[in-house]
Amino acid sequence: MDTSPIIKHSLQNDKQVVVPRTLPHRQMEFVLLEEDTHLSQTPFGTREPEGGEIIDKTDIDALIVPGLAFSKNHYRVGFGGGFYDRYLADFVGKSISLALPPQLYERPKWPVEPHDILVDKIIY
Repeated sequence: MDTSPIIKHSLQNDKQVVVPRTLPHRQMEFVLLEEDTHLSQTPFGTREPEGGEIIDKTDIDALIVPGLAFSKNHYRVGFGGGFYDRYLADFVGKSISLALPPQLYERPKWPVEPHDILVDKIIY
């Protein structure tokens, strides 16, 4: 789902926006998005910031967590790397996912694993 309208609205309302960058060992960090932030294409087909100020996860109020499928009881299927599950394991802010109707299920139709982290809110 395209989050650029949310990003634009947040910036227009003087909110800080952070964007993810993947790291080795399936880790990730979030970088402050500024006017001069350069984003480059990754092997995953996403765009990530080059350089920039890394924001500590304790300073992030909320994250929009992507996924392929979501259940109404807050499980999600990601893209297979476990990056967000690792990041969310000790994240204290709110995690929010955006789901289109075809992505939403009453209950998970996929295997739920012990390391899967539930999102706090799913907007559909």
